[in-house]
Amino acid sequence: MNSKFEQRDMTGSLFPPRQETIVGQGPVKLFGEEGSCFLIESEWTSADGTRRKARKLAVVIGDLQENKQKRNENDSDYYCNGQLGDIPLMCWGRNKESQKGTKYTSLSFKEKEAQPRRSDEIAEL
Repeated sequence: MNSKFEQRDMTGSLFPPRQETIVGQGPVKLFGEEGSCFLIESEWTSADGTRRKARKLAVVIGDLQENKQKRNENDSDYYCNGQLGDIPLMCWGRNKESQKGTKYTSLSFKEKEAQPRRSDEIAEL
C-alpha cells in the first residue's frame, strides 16, 4: 500500500505559510471578469546551502467566509462562491489536523452547473 499523499482533482489544502511574503497585489481582468491577484515571494536555503527565492502569482477566485450556520461537525467551517475565469465555482473548507499534529484547512471545489459558461454560449452561435 502506498502511504504517499495523493491530491485529488477539485481539492486543496491550506497550511500556515512558510517564509512567504506578499510583495505585490492589484486588480486583474480575466475572461471579462474583474478580480484580484497577489505576488507571493518565498525565500529558503537549499540542502547545499544556496539561498533560493521564488515568486508565485495567485489569482483570487472569491471571498472565503466563515460558515455561521454550521449545525454539526459534518458541516463545512468555510464557504466561497467564486469565479475562475468564466467558470463559476463553489468552494468549502473544513479545519483539520494531520496525524503529525499540523493544523490545516481542507478545501473542496465544485463547478456550479446552473449557469452556462461563456465559451459554451459562443460555441452555440
